[in-house]
Amino acid sequence: MKYSFKSPHLLDEVFVCYLDFLLIYLAQVKKSSIIINMTKSNDVRFISLLKSEVVFMAEGLYYILAFMITLPFLMTYLVYKLSYKILKHKWYSIHLAVNSTTGLYVVSVGTVIYSIFSINLFGYILIVLLIIFLLCTVIHWQRYTDIVFMQVWKRFQKVTFLLFFALHIVTIIYGIIYNISLIV
Repeated sequence: MKYSFKSPHLLDEVFVCYLDFLLIYLAQVKKSSIIINMTKSNDVRFISLLKSEVVFMAEGLYYILAFMITLPFLMTYLVYKLSYKILKHKWYSIHLAVNSTTGLYVVSVGTVIYSIFSINLFGYILIVLLIIFLLCTVIHWQRYTDIVFMQVWKRFQKVTFLLFFALHIVTIIYGIIYNISLIV
């Protein structure tokens, strides 16, 4: 099979190629008579239906990911409510929500800055994260002399969350004011 990626949605094409290879693998390894018959008879309708389902699922994942990056406040609240409903511990739920949505705030700040200024700052954000981790490690080393990675990582996540939470609020407010000034 030879594939050419001519569409602008490269990931969709990759998912379609993966589906083709998965069908062939299932036909050869699992010896499933239905899939063997489909791959031997080249039932284009069934395979194209599966391909369209994969493309639809990929587009759905794009929208879910875009929603999570655009509204990390809502995702933090949802994680908190879900974990509180399951665990019944308020502070543990808050910590779980903060730890699990820190990455969303990091990506969200980079995305908002890119959408406002058309400047890609993800490299600089990575450098800032490395400096924060280094500072957390040095502070932990000065206090306790022994470096326990999990304790350093927890502090790093909390500092990163606080920094990027504040940066997210600032960039969103600035983006709203900037877009209003463009209209007026």
